[in-house]
Amino acid sequence: MVGRAHAPTTLTVVLFVVATTALACGERTVKISWDAPSVKPDGYRILVDDQLVMDFPVPPTDPRCSCMNATVPVPSGRHVVKVIAYNQFGQSPSATIVVP
Repeated sequence: MVGRAHAPTTLTVVLFVVATTALACGERTVKISWDAPSVKPDGYRILVDDQLVMDFPVPPTDPRCSCMNATVPVPSGRHVVKVIAYNQFGQSPSATIVVP
């Protein structure tokens, strides 16, 4: 019997902005949250306007919302933030949100 490798395609991410904090120099931090997946990935990548800004292992689940959180630096203005789960076999489709 030959096993099959699976990318974390079962990841269903409901991505939402929780909070925004302004910083000096026209930058801000945006707290994003997403649902914990049914299959645990090896880690996550966060992109802002298709540029990698974070790559990290799976964060702990926040018991208040049964979700995962990350704080991301985002320049002022409208930007696209994407979260991608990955494992040794590949990556999931991105969950995307526009930050105004």
